Amino acid sequence: AAAVAIQCAARSAAARQALAGLRAEDAAKKETAAVVIQSAMRMALAKETLRCLRDEKLREDAEEYARHTQAAVVIQCAARSAAARQALAGLRAEDAAKKQAAAVAWPWPKRLCVA
Repeated sequence: AAAVAIQCAARSAAARQALAGLRAEDAAKKETAAVVIQSAMRMALAKETLRCLRDEKLREDAEEYARHTQAAVVIQCAARSAAARQALAGLRAEDAAKKQAAAVAWPWPKRLCVA
């Protein structure tokens, strides 16, 4: 009877030890799973942050391009306007020179000429 009681106690202790080992193994698996999940969440957050930063950079680049493009258009318009004013002034000067030459070449009556 004593041997049976010792065997039962030994089996019970072994069973408790095995159960404790299983619980420890289960806890370790759960901890590992939690670490993996946290890592995945951090990676997803990092990817989202990078995407937002990239989108912000693209938006800033687009705004800067638009500013440069608008400035280039303004400069081109000013240059064309200046060129048009200069051409118009040239045409007016040419027209005035032609009128002056025509006035000089006009056959004025002799009685108007003072000799």
